[in-house]
Amino acid sequence: AAGACVVEKHLTHDRGAAGPDHAASVEPEGLAAYVAGVRRAAAMMGPRAKRCTAIERDVRRVSRQSVCVTRDLPAGHTLTAEDLTVKRPGTGLPASVLGELVGRRLARAVAGNRLLRDEDLAGGGK
Repeated sequence: AAGACVVEKHLTHDRGAAGPDHAASVEPEGLAAYVAGVRRAAAMMGPRAKRCTAIERDVRRVSRQSVCVTRDLPAGHTLTAEDLTVKRPGTGLPASVLGELVGRRLARAVAGNRLLRDEDLAGGGK
């Protein structure tokens, strides 16, 4: 469950036998239970590729947020943290890029309370 691709367990016919490995090993019945536990853990992890289900897509559509400007800003303005906030819907620049936008310049004037879009930003970064 923690990302292992291979598991190892020693098998013995007698855990009471002499030698360092027998006491830490499992007998055949124990190995069957060990393998079942490993398979159960793998099944509980689910598929490796996570996919958005239909009901999650609907919730995602209405709950995602975008970067929004807090006030009217002129073309050429360099964005500050105070100029930006996040609001719904998630149809503009995603909220996850908010920090990257501080220091960027606007290519055109943007009205307050409007979601920010790529085309609002001057090219070339900061």
